Amino acid sequence: MITYTELPSLNEFYKMLESHDWFYDYSDDHRVWRSGSQSMGAIRGAVETGPKEYKELFDAYVKYVNRKDGENIEKPIKPSRTAEEQIQDRNDIYHAAKALENLSYQLVRLEKDQIVNHTQLWSLVNPVISILHSLDHLANDKLNSVVSDTPVTKGYKSVKSYLDKFCNP
Repeated sequence: MITYTELPSLNEFYKMLESHDWFYDYSDDHRVWRSGSQSMGAIRGAVETGPKEYKELFDAYVKYVNRKDGENIEKPIKPSRTAEEQIQDRNDIYHAAKALENLSYQLVRLEKDQIVNHTQLWSLVNPVISILHSLDHLANDKLNSVVSDTPVTKGYKSVKSYLDKFCNP
């Protein structure tokens, strides 16, 4: 069972619902049944320990999955990011930007004749590349977890398009 400290975010819970095999119980393959049973256990644990939004989302998703032919029940909308998740995003970006700023200052202070070989240059550039890739992954994750074109989404898209030049040569 999931404890409150292990509770997935509402977005992660939505992804759990989306990826769950809702008809695992009908499988003759024990591995499929066991996997589906474990997945449902994690979902039920989140519903039981989480706030009411988890139960509401679960109920809406079950209703969508069990709709009858011709019944017009729309798939539940992916929840927006919580305030805590947005704060964590800002903190992640802030720390990555600070690290990038510190490395940039180190690179600017170097004189051309202080770099003597490729290994030394790579040891300075490699952390910058790692940070750019981290920011790229962060932008990807955030773009995949939002539904509408909000100012934040547009911001992530602009960061993503800028970073693509450096991360995907």
